[in-house]
Amino acid sequence: MKIIITVVCVLFLLSGTWWILQGTGIAPIGFMANHIEYAYLGIGVDIIAVVALFLLYRRRTK
Repeated sequence: MKIIITVVCVLFLLSGTWWILQGTGIAPIGFMANHIEYAYLGIGVDIIAVVALFLLYRRRTK
């Protein structure tokens, strides 16, 4: 289960980064090009994926 969640989070990171690149105009491909709201959505997706990975891989102490 941990591997599946990791793969999903990595895919979210990749798609979020792609949204940031499109929204800021660095990769002007498609309908999201130069629309800053997609960059903000990409930042949100990346933050959620990083937090999920952090929570998944943190060490628990007893």
